[in-house]
Amino acid sequence: MPGLIPQFKERGKTNKAPHNTQYTGDLIDYRIAFPTCTELAEMARNNQHSAKQYGTGPFTIVMPRLYHYADLVRKELDSIFRILGAVELKPEVYEFEFWPMEAFKAIAISGTLPDQKTHQFYPTTGELQKAAMDECDPQEGDSLLEPSIGFGTLLRNLPEGIKVTGVETNSVAAACSRLRWDTYQQNFLNATVKQLGLFERVLMNPPYSQNRWKLHVKHAQQFVKSEGRIVAILPGSATQDNVKALIERECSVNQVGSYENAFDKTNINVKLFVIDFY
Repeated sequence: MPGLIPQFKERGKTNKAPHNTQYTGDLIDYRIAFPTCTELAEMARNNQHSAKQYGTGPFTIVMPRLYHYADLVRKELDSIFRILGAVELKPEVYEFEFWPMEAFKAIAISGTLPDQKTHQFYPTTGELQKAAMDECDPQEGDSLLEPSIGFGTLLRNLPEGIKVTGVETNSVAAACSRLRWDTYQQNFLNATVKQLGLFERVLMNPPYSQNRWKLHVKHAQQFVKSEGRIVAILPGSATQDNVKALIERECSVNQVGSYENAFDKTNINVKLFVIDFY
């Protein structure tokens, strides 16, 4: 959640983490302000039956008029809407691909979101997301694996008739993703073909820190069917040669794009790769 996630000092420093963080092993969860949770819960309660009368979407949600709340609540609600894949049509008016009230409820009950730094949580939006989906090009009846599905923003504008399986470590993100897709809460590096199956497409934006992206790409290859494809958003340091070196199967690797400042309020540069298997 760029702009809201507190910055932490290096490991080993004696400083205590800010009060609005919660540790879960090596990962940190960001605590949402209580008034924000209250507002999410109220929206979910007041609109719990509304989806049926509006059909299949998209759905338009208007930001509540929070005259008595601080700007932090507005900023948190805006960030929550965006990580759920919403697009702001005009000030305080958002369009969702799905009816988000159950997701609002899950977030309100948890009171937390994944920390950007430790979870490597960078929602993929805009031109980068569109390009990744275009390169993925899943066809009706295909199966697709998203190994770090988060809240599902990378899957925006997914065509109809695609069977999606996701993997996500964070419990809140997994619960929200599970409202739309078959999602497992676990570390992708522990997932097996016996558990998840094989897929025509793998669409991934793996964690980058400590070269973890290499482990994820290497692990992902076993889940791809013959003549299948991986579309991967990788750090700017990745090259066709070092990506190809990770793959132990016959394939072609092509860099199809590069993007500066790819994620909201960050200076992260990335490249888009397509790996086609023979």
